[in-house]
Amino acid sequence: MRKWLSEIGEGLRKSLESQPKWWFVIVVSLVSSVGGGAIVLFVVVGNDLVNPAEKFDVFVELLLILVTFLAVLGYGMYIWIRGKLESRLNEKLQKWEQKIENSRNLFRARVLMSMGYNFWLLFDVEKIKEKSNSTSDSTSDNSTKKVSNRLIELAIDRAKSSLDFARKLHEKECKEDIYRCKNNWVYFLADAAFRADDFELSEPDKKDALKLTNEILAEVCKKDYRDDFYEYQESCAWALQHLSEKEDIISKKRAHDVIRKLQDDGDIPFSKRKKIKIDWEYFLDN
Repeated sequence: MRKWLSEIGEGLRKSLESQPKWWFVIVVSLVSSVGGGAIVLFVVVGNDLVNPAEKFDVFVELLLILVTFLAVLGYGMYIWIRGKLESRLNEKLQKWEQKIENSRNLFRARVLMSMGYNFWLLFDVEKIKEKSNSTSDSTSDNSTKKVSNRLIELAIDRAKSSLDFARKLHEKECKEDIYRCKNNWVYFLADAAFRADDFELSEPDKKDALKLTNEILAEVCKKDYRDDFYEYQESCAWALQHLSEKEDIISKKRAHDVIRKLQDDGDIPFSKRKKIKIDWEYFLDN
């Protein structure tokens, strides 16, 4: 707050320093012109006047006219300078309000994104427990499914909320956070469609997720997102594989092409490529 006020004060100081320089020249020119004109007029008129009292009255009247003119000019200067300063101050205030709002939205997006990711991790743990308890009684199995479904539902909800805040951010300044929010929501939906039992996804969500998938594949390049590039690519492939219709062969082929490129990418650590191979082995072979 202190830094913000000092910057605004500095801006006003610079404005005040810059304005009088121009107006000083204008005022001096006008005063000189009016004063010179008044003197000339007084001399011309005064030559035709014999009575000194009349000369004095003319001088006073001309002086009053000059003073009135200068007063009007000064008031006009005051209004103009005030308008300029208010305009600049409002511009600065608007910029700071936008920055503050952007910071708030960024904070909310990151918090919700983190919450969604944590819920997804818990969902992943529950799915592992389901596999290990596959031979247990049906009551326990149903309870575990309810828990895992609720967790992935919360993960999707938080990811969607984070994406809503991310869409309010300045794209150039927060591009990485925006695409991370898009990526998480897309991936959680696809993972829910594949791994969550009896979990229904709405058709609008599927369409929006596939639309975002195409955006990510088109706009996220390896050069700009070297560290997270393969994660974005795999998430998009996961979405194309599990959110597209069964008969959509084109989308599934695109997913397989993306995965094969990742497997052949030497820049990706071997451990990550191995995990990708394990996760996708069944889909690539069928």
